[in-house]
Amino acid sequence: MDPKERELLEETLSLARENNEMLHSIERSMRLSRVFRILYWALIIGSAIGAYYYFQDSVQSLFELYNKMLQVSADFSKIGDTSKEGLINIFNRPVAP
Repeated sequence: MDPKERELLEETLSLARENNEMLHSIERSMRLSRVFRILYWALIIGSAIGAYYYFQDSVQSLFELYNKMLQVSADFSKIGDTSKEGLINIFNRPVAP
């Protein structure tokens, strides 16, 4: 093999090694990015679930209050009914705790 061919072969080998190092670096970066993305979404989903369990009682009591307000609103609309039976049913109905 003449010196010029040998020089080209060594240069090709050096470029191949450099490319191999860059590819390994890119692969390492992709793995690290994937791990952090999984941790990121686990943190978001976990905090949402934790917030739901933490505030569950408060949200439930607000929904109950809202339902009671809707019931009172429906009762007030029944007051417009002038029949004696309608008024008796409204005032004799037991109050929910």
